Amino acid sequence: MKKILLPISLIVMVSGCASNPSALSDEVKSDEEEGEKICRLEKVLGTKIPEKYCYTKEELDHLQEVSEKTFEKEQRLRERQRIQEGLGTLNPD
Repeated sequence: MKKILLPISLIVMVSGCASNPSALSDEVKSDEEEGEKICRLEKVLGTKIPEKYCYTKEELDHLQEVSEKTFEKEQRLRERQRIQEGLGTLNPD
C-alpha cells in the first residue's frame, strides 16, 4: 500500500503544478487590457509593515491631484486661522 501511495501522490503533485497555456495567455491579455500597473510599498498607519499597492497611471494621477487640492485647501484654512488669531491678539476685548 505504501509503495503505491508514494508514486500516486507524486503524480498528483506534478500534475497540479502543470499550467494550462490557454488560461495563462488569457490572464496576460486581461492584464494588458487593464493597463500597466505600477506597484509600490506604502506605509500603513499603525503598523511597521508596509503593504504593496498597485495602481494604473490614471489612478496615480488622480490620487496626486486630490492630494494636492487637499493640501492647498488645508494650507488656506491654516493661514486664515493664523490671521484671525493675529487680529484677535492686536485688538483685545
